[in-house]
Amino acid sequence: MGKSSEGVEIIYGRVPFDAFVLPPDMEELRRRLEGRGTDSPEVIEKRLVNAEGEIARAGESCSR
Repeated sequence: MGKSSEGVEIIYGRVPFDAFVLPPDMEELRRRLEGRGTDSPEVIEKRLVNAEGEIARAGESCSR
């Protein structure tokens, strides 16, 4: 179990629970990623592409 799911288990027990925090918009997400100064421009672009797909699927429920 990953650290994220460990925290959820501590708070909610073993009841499935999904949470997805959306950025205000893609420009703000870019600004935040660039502002961290930890990723190369190439990595930031890849993360933004991944985020678009994740945001598009954010409303889907997780089957367990």
